[in-house]
Amino acid sequence: MQPDLEPRITDIEEIIKDKAQYRGGYLKVSQNVSLRYIKFTPRSSQLPLPVLFIPGWVSLPYSWRYFLPATVNELSLIYMETREKRTSLISGDADYSVDSFVNDIKEAISFFDLRDGQYVLAGSSLGATCILELMPELKIKPKGLFLILPNSYLPLPAYTPILKYIPAFLLPLTRRVVQSVVLGSKIDPTDIIHQEGFIKASNEADVNKLRNSALAMHGYRLNLDLLKQIQVPTVIISAASDKQHN
Repeated sequence: MQPDLEPRITDIEEIIKDKAQYRGGYLKVSQNVSLRYIKFTPRSSQLPLPVLFIPGWVSLPYSWRYFLPATVNELSLIYMETREKRTSLISGDADYSVDSFVNDIKEAISFFDLRDGQYVLAGSSLGATCILELMPELKIKPKGLFLILPNSYLPLPAYTPILKYIPAFLLPLTRRVVQSVVLGSKIDPTDIIHQEGFIKASNEADVNKLRNSALAMHGYRLNLDLLKQIQVPTVIISAASDKQHN
């Protein structure tokens, strides 16, 4: 049974306005984890293949305030948030490893009844990385992949394991330290839009989920041999000036 819950999507309303119709819901991916999704349907013209889009780590719909309006008026898109997001419903302990994210995508493909060769799988940052991890074992293959800035590893600092010992009441201070480090070394100081998006996303992140996912993913590296097993057309977008992804 999926949770009988329709999420508030005011964060989408202010971005999409009247560009497309949309509805939200929750997908139960494991016994104690349910993830928010938003399904967009164009009001007029529509490209033939639906797109399942997996956003990056700790991002918000606001992070896609330019991308979403430009795409959902022409194609059917399912925006599925990952389990470290503040919107996820988690009871008790949860796994935040890359493997758990990969399994969540498989559950989404099944839940939305996406058919072999009849959909596009897209993602950004960690979402794109999880798609690369998923592809060799995925039985219901997409028509193609559209990947924005996938990571071959996660650029978490060496001191990340210390987060395990920081009491919950101090975690908001840790967030400020992380913001300072990222803004000072990972984001182009002239890129105001990127800075604003990162600050908003990190301010609104659930600090406990953020800590747990950082601990679970610290030291992760993508096995590049997996890329040889991808047999569908793939577009990968990167940026020469980007320091957050690799």
